[in-house]
Amino acid sequence: MDRYTVKLELFVWSDNEQEAIETARAIQDKQRQKWDNRCTVTTIEETPFGRLGHDNKVFDIQKDNQL
Repeated sequence: MDRYTVKLELFVWSDNEQEAIETARAIQDKQRQKWDNRCTVTTIEETPFGRLGHDNKVFDIQKDNQL
């Protein structure tokens, strides 16, 4: 069986940065438990509705170690 790297990007709706980080952690942990796939959140960026770009980097795995 071959192994592949898949990078996913999804929107998470939350009231604040901490809640977004907690939601990302929960998704990451569920993926790891169910599939043993080493799921890793690498960045979380604030992206207001209707904008194409990212305004504010909330979490960066290279700088933070919150997850």
